[in-house]
Amino acid sequence: MALLVGLWFVLDGAITIRYGSVQTPHEFVSEAESEAMLRMQILHTVHRALRESD
Repeated sequence: MALLVGLWFVLDGAITIRYGSVQTPHEFVSEAESEAMLRMQILHTVHRALRESD
């Protein structure tokens, strides 16, 4: 298992060196960050209310 993890890090580093790191954030994070957080808060509130109800 440790060998696979080590191999993963080596390959990831080699790809990062060859192609460079990603500079553009994903559209989910860049455009709708506040909307996503609001939806997660609403979902948490609804989940808590359903869990506490009979």
